[in-house]
Amino acid sequence: DQVITLQPKLAVQNYINNRHLVHKLPHLIPKTIGINGIYRSRKNQSIALREFIHN
Repeated sequence: DQVITLQPKLAVQNYINNRHLVHKLPHLIPKTIGINGIYRSRKNQSIALREFIHN
């Protein structure tokens, strides 16, 4: 991932950490969140990542 080579601002670090957690520990995600909640959080991460790249 190119993201890792960038100077880690908080948004990118959160994006990497969240993605790592979702990938490694899927059983810790509450079932009540559902697909919509996961989609929403991923969408927010990508928005934060785009803002980081443009800043």
